Amino acid sequence: MEYVVILLKPGFLHLSGLVKQELQNLGLVLESSKLIFITEDVARYWRESVRTKPYFEEMIEYHLSGQCFAMLWSGMSALDTALNYRGMYSEETKTGFRGKHGESPLRNAIHVSTKNEIVRDIEIFFPEYAKV
Repeated sequence: MEYVVILLKPGFLHLSGLVKQELQNLGLVLESSKLIFITEDVARYWRESVRTKPYFEEMIEYHLSGQCFAMLWSGMSALDTALNYRGMYSEETKTGFRGKHGESPLRNAIHVSTKNEIVRDIEIFFPEYAKV
């Protein structure tokens, strides 16, 4: 059993019902969800891995611009399932949920934890599950 954190980013909360339905159809189980405002301190800690990128400050401003919908999902191969569902959004490639609903590489609609991020993402957004 694996866990994965998925966040709908500001401006995309209206898609929460669609995301829940599609992920359930893929066999994942919604363990917890909540509407959140990400603080600047949390945003900077959460996105520390891209701090040196030229788009970092713009990304932080975007995450602070409105509510996010945080979801904790579980299931067999939950990480791979969610990452495949997420897809990509770049100038060259538009696939999955990001490809259908994203507006730009920065405003790409959805965050899905990677294997390197999952522990930190659970600690930040679902601390009550941090020992999972």
